[in-house]
Amino acid sequence: MRFARTLRLTVPKSSRAPGEANEDALAHVIRRRYAIFATADGASQTIFAATWAEFLVAALCAVDFERIRAAADEQIARDAFLRRQVQQAAEQFRRHLPPHLPWYVELSLERGVAATLLVVIVLRRERLLVALAIGDCCLAVWSESNGHVHRFPYEAVDSLPRRPWAVVFRLDRADADVPTPCILRCPFALDRDMPAGQSSGRLFLALMTDALAEWFLRAYAAGERPHEELARLRRRTFARWVSRQRAAGQLRDDDTTLLLARVSWDKVGP
Repeated sequence: MRFARTLRLTVPKSSRAPGEANEDALAHVIRRRYAIFATADGASQTIFAATWAEFLVAALCAVDFERIRAAADEQIARDAFLRRQVQQAAEQFRRHLPPHLPWYVELSLERGVAATLLVVIVLRRERLLVALAIGDCCLAVWSESNGHVHRFPYEAVDSLPRRPWAVVFRLDRADADVPTPCILRCPFALDRDMPAGQSSGRLFLALMTDALAEWFLRAYAAGERPHEELARLRRRTFARWVSRQRAAGQLRDDDTTLLLARVSWDKVGP
């Protein structure tokens, strides 16, 4: 198994003022035994949301392999991987804050800084994909040999929550609030839908924040092939593509982020 290409693409909402931070964050790391892909969407209504989202994805991509391997068991994934890394992000975020804050900033931080989160782990030797989601970021998974696209944690646009769960940092609490994640455990290399005689293929992973996920799920439900459209995007074309979709009323004007990975793999067994 190998990673042939990974694209990290993000465009801020058009109404964002110059110098104002894009509140989406994304990161990935590829090692010999595993790869991690993560995206977070900071809640605009909370202060320092962009910074909190950045610390979250950075911490999730800095995990050691033993916790990665433990996350393969969904019964302990939340504590062995997600919760411990979120607490690390909270400690780093707390140290990053200025030592003296205005009272109104302290009050806002006590109410909480929130971000939705999606992390995907690919274990090479185990040929396993594990995804954990809190909130309305979405994952799409598809292969070249199969027309079906697996959507996680929501399969239809109507199921996207209006008030999604989020990972929340509060200044007056030692630990961040980590809701129970939705968990996907997928032994994708054992592709039952691979055509007879085909010994290898490519798997695509698309991690999307909420605006892009909404577009994707709506297009997929309409019988279109949005996954193929995403697979054709490049760094030089993404901003123009987002602008066209917004102008056509197909894409909500919000921070728009895509992390697209292509995994090459071999069939297992005889």
